[in-house]
Amino acid sequence: MKTPSGPVSPLGERPDADHERELCTNPEYALVARRRALTEDLAERLMRYRLDHRLTQKQLADRLDVSDAEISRLENADRLVSMADPDPVWWTSS
Repeated sequence: MKTPSGPVSPLGERPDADHERELCTNPEYALVARRRALTEDLAERLMRYRLDHRLTQKQLADRLDVSDAEISRLENADRLVSMADPDPVWWTSS
């Protein structure tokens, strides 16, 4: 999506000089941005896996021993994930 002032992300953010400056100078900002990117990547991979294997969210949740609500939150990127999350199953590569 484009607006007169430039492209807009699905989150309504505009990549601009302030964003780039914050990424370079503010470690906490950069960490949150990286976590957001990881969360969105995980959401895409998880949904792709589930759909490729013709599983419902409930079926996938049962296989992973988590709730179907957790699968929904992950697929919708509603919960920022981090490498510190206790369950390493989320970080297995595809």
